[in-house]
Amino acid sequence: MNTYKIGAKHTWNDFTSCGGSKSASFANREGVNVIFQIKQTTGKDISNLADGIRYGTMPKPEILIKSGSKFKVLGTPSIDPESGKYLINVIQIE
Repeated sequence: MNTYKIGAKHTWNDFTSCGGSKSASFANREGVNVIFQIKQTTGKDISNLADGIRYGTMPKPEILIKSGSKFKVLGTPSIDPESGKYLINVIQIE
C-alpha cells in the first residue's frame, strides 16, 4: 500500500480487465483484498467477447484497458466498510 499514496503515478504494464461496477468485478471473490476504483479514459467495452458475460455469470459491462496505461492515485487507500477490503482510487492519465 505504501506505493499507492495520494498523487503517486503508476504504469500498469499488463492489460487490465475491469467490471463497470463492484458487482461486475471479482471484488467479492475470496482471496481478493484490494479493489481499484478506476476512472478510465481509453478502456474498451468487451462485454460481447467476455466469457463470464456471455454465459451470464457477470453483469455487464466488462472494460479492457490497454497495457502500458498510466494512472495517478486520487486518495489514500481506505478500508471499504462493506467488504473489509482496501479501496484504492486511481485515474488514468495516459
